[in-house]
Amino acid sequence: MKKIYPVFYFLFIFYFPLYSQQLDDKEKKIIQYEAEMFIKEYQLLLNTIISSSLNRLEVEEIILNSYTQTGNRIFLNEEVIVEDDIDPSYFNASRVKDVKVSKYLNDLDLFYSKSNFPTIEFSEMLSSEVKQKAYIYVEVYFKSKFGGNHNTINNPYQDTERIATIVATKNLREDVWEMSIASIVFYNPKIHPHVAQRRIEKQKEEELKKNSLAISSESSIENNVNTITKPTKSEIPKPKVNTGLSKTPLTASMGVASLSLASAVYFKIKADSNYKNWEIAKAEGNEADKENYKSLTIKQDRFTAASTVVCASALVYYFLYKKKYKASQKKLTLNIYQPTLNTYGISIAKKF
Repeated sequence: MKKIYPVFYFLFIFYFPLYSQQLDDKEKKIIQYEAEMFIKEYQLLLNTIISSSLNRLEVEEIILNSYTQTGNRIFLNEEVIVEDDIDPSYFNASRVKDVKVSKYLNDLDLFYSKSNFPTIEFSEMLSSEVKQKAYIYVEVYFKSKFGGNHNTINNPYQDTERIATIVATKNLREDVWEMSIASIVFYNPKIHPHVAQRRIEKQKEEELKKNSLAISSESSIENNVNTITKPTKSEIPKPKVNTGLSKTPLTASMGVASLSLASAVYFKIKADSNYKNWEIAKAEGNEADKENYKSLTIKQDRFTAASTVVCASALVYYFLYKKKYKASQKKLTLNIYQPTLNTYGISIAKKF
């Protein structure tokens, strides 16, 4: 059954002044949003009551303040009816037990397991259209999950679906809408048809958001491609013939230098050997061998000197050509790639 009880009609008029002005769409959306967020205030209240860090006196004060005229009021008054879900036996609209809010909150304190962290969670809030009669109210659907245990009943808690009727009152002094809960019942599809409709609307809204994001992303990518990766044909330079110096002379000159150095070392060793033989022949007075070794020594010294000169020349050529080669490669790189990179606003860093 729908739980805005007849007595509440009188109470609403008594507690809330009549709001005669018709609400515009903006105010209705504000009320719907505030009502959905107010469910989180209710969740905070329940998790505070079950906190193991509070003593009994503090809990009683919090419960009292939740339905009396204080700054922490959540409920309309102490006569507000809540369909019991603290007893795990009650989990849907097919079997209900009505209790006043004061008893409901005290039962929560007594029978629900205490914890150092929140174990009650509400989610998927969906509000109905704002209804304006003698008062302004909205029905908010939400899913409820009790993660704790009942202290005396061993049955585990099941996830439930609830409907909170929330009354909105305009605080004219501060120009804000203030919320208070008038009743909390189990969700019944026959009595609360707005839930199915709001689910469809929310699904469509999410699909529109996804499509909008996808279109925005595709548009952004296309713009980036058009402006960055697709220069016009006139902007793309034609490939130029490689006019840079060849690297072959560098390899050749290094080979010549290595071979010349090896030859110089070889001829130097041979010259030293023949020079020793010449000294031996001279000491023995063997003129024929002396002249022969002398001739070989002079010849090998000349080969050593020539090889050394060739090696030095090859090394000088190598270093000079290497400098020119690098300069030519730098110029070639700039000539070929810089025009295209200029299209993207990029400059080549100096590599040489």
